[in-house]
Amino acid sequence: MRSLPQILTSRRHVQVLVVGGDETSYGPGLPNNQTYRQHMLPELGCAINLKRVHFLSKVPYSVFLKLFQVSRVHV
Repeated sequence: MRSLPQILTSRRHVQVLVVGGDETSYGPGLPNNQTYRQHMLPELGCAINLKRVHFLSKVPYSVFLKLFQVSRVHV
């Protein structure tokens, strides 16, 4: 998430799709049951354009595969 400001600035037409649920899957959880999205968005503030960053939550596997087919970078 911290790389998004630079990515969005250097690629003015890029759209970012974030796939996955808000629960913690890897690593420790955050205090107060906070999600990583809740933690990061205030830190990034207006440095990211939320009209170009899309949180899709969990998607069916068939949709996930289609996203791979039409996207250029996967992280």
